[in-house]
Amino acid sequence: INAEYMGKFGSTRNKRKMSSLVLLVNLLGALVYGYNIGFVGVYTVYNNINLECSKYTAQVSCEGAKFANCVWLHSATTQSGVCVYSDYQQVNCSAIGNSSSQCASWDSCSYNYKDSACQHTVGWNAFDTGIFAGSMILGAFVGSFCAGAVLKTLLFRKTFLVLFVMLIVSSALMHVSQGINSFWLLVVSRFLIGIPCGMITVVCPKYVTDASPPEYREQFGIAFQVFLTFGIFLAGLLGLLMEPHDYSVSLRMSLRTQLFIGGSTFLSLLMLPLYWMDEIMNETESAGSAKTTPNKTEAESWQLRAASSPEDAEGLQSFASPLSASSSAPPSPLSWCDLTKPLLTGLFLSMALQLTGINAFMNYAPTITQSIGMAPLLGNCVVMLWNFITTIVAVPASRYFTLRQLFLLGVTGLFIASVLTGIAVFPGVIGSETVKQALAGVGIIVFIAVFEIGVGPPYFVLALSVFPSHFAARGASATLAISFLFNLIINMFFPVAVQALSGGSSGNQDQGMAIVFLIFAAFGGLSLVVLLKTLHPYEDSNKRVAPSNYRALED
Repeated sequence: INAEYMGKFGSTRNKRKMSSLVLLVNLLGALVYGYNIGFVGVYTVYNNINLECSKYTAQVSCEGAKFANCVWLHSATTQSGVCVYSDYQQVNCSAIGNSSSQCASWDSCSYNYKDSACQHTVGWNAFDTGIFAGSMILGAFVGSFCAGAVLKTLLFRKTFLVLFVMLIVSSALMHVSQGINSFWLLVVSRFLIGIPCGMITVVCPKYVTDASPPEYREQFGIAFQVFLTFGIFLAGLLGLLMEPHDYSVSLRMSLRTQLFIGGSTFLSLLMLPLYWMDEIMNETESAGSAKTTPNKTEAESWQLRAASSPEDAEGLQSFASPLSASSSAPPSPLSWCDLTKPLLTGLFLSMALQLTGINAFMNYAPTITQSIGMAPLLGNCVVMLWNFITTIVAVPASRYFTLRQLFLLGVTGLFIASVLTGIAVFPGVIGSETVKQALAGVGIIVFIAVFEIGVGPPYFVLALSVFPSHFAARGASATLAISFLFNLIINMFFPVAVQALSGGSSGNQDQGMAIVFLIFAAFGGLSLVVLLKTLHPYEDSNKRVAPSNYRALED
């Protein structure tokens, strides 16, 4: 790390002041990314509310549903009426009967097993829902893959400015897409906002890792996940607070949705001050114009600071090892053979993070919680709140367990929770609906808790630690790109897979959901077996450990 920047940490007071500023980077970046993760579930529910004509109980609300194609039919015998879909003369799903096979023969109808009724299809189909949910993740995949190269070229401050501009432009496009009801413009805007979100997951943790004092580095790395989950909860809370309840008045769903998008715009604006943060870069990762080792004058100035101040001497001692390491010969170039194990470890780290299904909960929480008897937006908010609360536990937990231990224990918990949820939800396994919902609820609670305590928070630090120091940013970038690729698969194909494994839109959706959870368990078990062997911090031939500097992983 730059010796000049290190000097600012000389005293305890300065350490606290600078640490607060460093932590701000993780706070703002994680909030933006988290809100946009939580965005999907709420936006999908809002879209369904706006388009579900059968819910409207008055003419003003029925005809005021923008882009919904609802028609108010007056009754010939009473003063009341009913809100129906514009194709009611061609398709009357309720008159088809209570047979799922008969209902499935109509493209515009789907059978609801819980209500035992044939109902008009509402909102996007499974494929469109997957496209919408996956568009941001595809952008994040591109962003995380490019983040290392961008950071090496622009350094931190200019990269923060680029992130700000991209976030504002893409948020503006989301507002426009809602205003003109363009699904494909919405998909494009979500893809574009995913690019800076993907870069955030590399740039912000890297800044914090490089700029924070060693004694705070581990907790600050975990804090990114804490702030991320708070951003997800914030989206769920705002969506719940703006949920309409009186369907006899104009709902103004378009306005509610614009305000919800405005939450992303506001958080994006808060990224601008990061441009004025101190520039700080691990010299071996920089563009190459700066010196790779501190010169004699810098070393002498550090000795003078230590001689004149006990607190500065304490600060010098904290950084003695990194400076000594940097004064040695630069590391020799790595071969692909040297990187095989780190890249393989990164692959299975990402598999444990994503293919065990956490983003199925994050993006489809309203649907999943509705399947166990909760109101969609209330269930979504409860899940996101629990998600945030359990993440906080990871901070004190990191003081008693190594990050490796936390991660492996977490993956074990994910495997058990996924099996429990899959068995509980599968139709016919448990006769009592109450017991089924209770067991599924316990499975979901345990799944989120072990993920946010043991898997999510250590991931970003571990993704840096398994690579050599001079390859850390690029290695973490590649690992996160794999993570986003897996995430994309989950987001795009979760609704499609559930529907297909259920036998179609009129099949029992619980069957498909149960099978998918068992598949998640299989991925968790596979990644656990591999990571037990390979998950260790990188150590090169000179025994220099990678830059995350978290506590020695002793088993």
